[in-house]
Amino acid sequence: MTLSNLEIVYDEGLKDYEKALVYYERALKEKETMLLKNHPSALDTVTNIACLYNDGLKDYVKAEALYQRALEGYEAQFGRGHEDAMRCAESYRNCLEESGNIAGLAELRKARTLM
Repeated sequence: MTLSNLEIVYDEGLKDYEKALVYYERALKEKETMLLKNHPSALDTVTNIACLYNDGLKDYVKAEALYQRALEGYEAQFGRGHEDAMRCAESYRNCLEESGNIAGLAELRKARTLM
């Protein structure tokens, strides 16, 4: 079983978010070592970790930082209009709304005309 499969099993299947986080972080470290920090696969893993913090662990501060990091990476790699950047921006916006971070939400909207 690959790390990606283990991440999904513990995150989505078993809802063991702490264990899933260990596998996600391990996978991210390997991807950043073998590929680059802004490689799309690494950014996907950063986004998955942000989702885990947001949806599973309800740690919005960590989720927001990770969404911002992923969004900046996607935009640098592909541009603002790319589907991965837009999907990440939407998840980031949802996180900001859930956490009640009005200032962060206003800043994101100001930075992105599509919001």
